[in-house]
Amino acid sequence: MGIRHKLHVKQASLLFCLLVLTLLLAACGGSGRSTPTGKTYNGDSYQFTYPQDWTYKTNPGMKISKSTEVLFTSKSDPTVTFDITDTTPIPGMSPDNFITSGLDYFKATCQGYQQDSTVPSTASVGGTTWKQIGGTGDRNGQHLNGVSLAVQYPASTGKVFTIIQTAKADSYGQVYNTVFKPVLESFKFT
Repeated sequence: MGIRHKLHVKQASLLFCLLVLTLLLAACGGSGRSTPTGKTYNGDSYQFTYPQDWTYKTNPGMKISKSTEVLFTSKSDPTVTFDITDTTPIPGMSPDNFITSGLDYFKATCQGYQQDSTVPSTASVGGTTWKQIGGTGDRNGQHLNGVSLAVQYPASTGKVFTIIQTAKADSYGQVYNTVFKPVLESFKFT
């Protein structure tokens, strides 16, 4: 009887360990790294992966600047937006002009705008250094954070690309880490 009892205890312990291991692997996404599921968007000379629950609409932009804007919006939280525009450069306009014009739009559509000095002045996206600026403001009863990025690619001769990311101010950090950061990490010029 003692041997059988020990065998049952060992089997129960083994099953318990396997159950705990299975739960840990499930919580960590298997390999410890979570691979977000998404769709690939192919723009004019760039691509990136975006979340399944985002929708997008394309705005051909102004004919004078030959730009194309694509606005992505989360279905589950419409305050989460990712707006990317590619523009043929206008003589005399630099990426600095475009980054501030992106934030100017955010300023114009938000009340109580304030620049966010904690946003770094540059960010690496697609292996390229982009200029970056951020701010906060209120729109439609929501307090939002907005970050605008801009780069000319290829440098000095190519199109100017701008990205504007917005989300509720109180959850922007979380949204950045779980949504915007993976999108930016998947971005590449083609």
